[in-house]
Amino acid sequence: TALFIAIRTHRQRKILSFLIQLGSRLDEADKIGSSPLMIAAETKNYKAFRFLLDFHPDLNFKNRNNDTPLILAAKSNDTNMVKLLLSELDNLKTLKVNEQNNDGDSAFSIAVKNNNHEMIYNLAINGADTNVINNKKETPLFIALQSNNEKTISLLLSLQDDINHLDINHETPLIITLKAHNYSIAKKLLMKDADITIRDNDFKTPLMIAACDKNGVINVLLEREADPNLQDAEGNTALHYAAFKGNKAIIEALVKYKANMEIQNSNHETPIMVACRYQKNDAVKLLLTLGASTLFVDNY
Repeated sequence: TALFIAIRTHRQRKILSFLIQLGSRLDEADKIGSSPLMIAAETKNYKAFRFLLDFHPDLNFKNRNNDTPLILAAKSNDTNMVKLLLSELDNLKTLKVNEQNNDGDSAFSIAVKNNNHEMIYNLAINGADTNVINNKKETPLFIALQSNNEKTISLLLSLQDDINHLDINHETPLIITLKAHNYSIAKKLLMKDADITIRDNDFKTPLMIAACDKNGVINVLLEREADPNLQDAEGNTALHYAAFKGNKAIIEALVKYKANMEIQNSNHETPIMVACRYQKNDAVKLLLTLGASTLFVDNY
């Protein structure tokens, strides 16, 4: 319609007013089901958006993708539009902040995708669900971890308590950060009491994952009583992984916290046998010094 065209081309407000006086309706929808207010949000036309709000349109109108004006304003990364809509909460109490579209995205999760910290904060203090789950079983925290934006992640951690949600791969935020070697965030998650007992699809614990790399997280996990003798789907313990990597400091830390040096994996290998097979000579010497037995026989 003429109103849609005027909004998309950022025409002056007096033209929009004239078209409305001539009978253009604010509940009309375009081919994808978007209302004039939604078109203003999509095209980042703030002046039209603000003008149309004065006519009290349906703030929760949905298009065929189930996007609302708030979701589209978030998609456009327009903080002023979002704040303007949120102000309607005080005026009319009609705006639904937690609506989700066909992808399961809410305005809040989209703001997180865009790393828009001001928008994230404003949505949160106005009732946005900070643990909303999309169709991929991702919470906003999972989305933030994908972008690896520390400021966004830290902001989310300050806004929410549930940090142990499992994604579609049966991984928690802690497991994801450890696999990504993001140890500063891993430590922040541990400070928020992240669950250290949850395992991934391979039955690996956070301790096993941390044992594969040189980092300061291993000691934090051990101090929080992570069990060093649990085994994954292939029978490996954290000590097997440390031996595989030849990481002497982690081997020493694990043994200090009572890691069993005689546990065999599915190949009947003890940690020292793993170190031998991968020619981690310094690790072999250390394990011998710590009392590892050489009497076991593997499947090779």
